[in-house]
Amino acid sequence: MITKNGESYIALIDANRLDYYHQLELERIHLLLIDEASKGLDDVAAGKVKDARSVIQAIKRRRSA
Repeated sequence: MITKNGESYIALIDANRLDYYHQLELERIHLLLIDEASKGLDDVAAGKVKDARSVIQAIKRRRSA
């Protein structure tokens, strides 16, 4: 551990541990994506979605009005 002004600043770790941390980070990202997809499917099942084309057309109509 290297400190700066008495606070932790840099930590030296071996390559295996760094690879492990990167793997954990990727797994966390995948879990977050799965969670967001699940929420989206719940919205679809609850009818909380709109057709993208009709929404875009409505936005364009409002901008030109």
